[in-house]
Amino acid sequence: MNQISAWMYHHNLPEPLIDRVREYHLILWKDFQGINEAQILEDLPPSLQAEIREVLFKPLLNKWELLSSGKDKGAITTLIGKLKMQIIPKGEYIIRAGEVANSVYFIVKGLCKVYSIDGE
Repeated sequence: MNQISAWMYHHNLPEPLIDRVREYHLILWKDFQGINEAQILEDLPPSLQAEIREVLFKPLLNKWELLSSGKDKGAITTLIGKLKMQIIPKGEYIIRAGEVANSVYFIVKGLCKVYSIDGE
């Protein structure tokens, strides 16, 4: 955390932004004890990555009716290979109204609010 703080102060980030970054890292520490799951996966051979991703993500995709039939295993395998976990702290946004989405989001744990362009 000291390196992160030093980096943020070096770049003169505003204090409210620094607080949000700290909160994010505290959540990561609380939930994962500092283990970077993405890095662990990335360091593994592709065959192990694929098997682990299938164990982690296939149950999630099976809940999605479009993919649960299993008819197109190649598409499901490709999708599983592209999925990644992301923790979004309370109060942060996933995507804003009007932005072009380049991802599909699955809320696995927790809640999110959805607002229309007019803010409702």
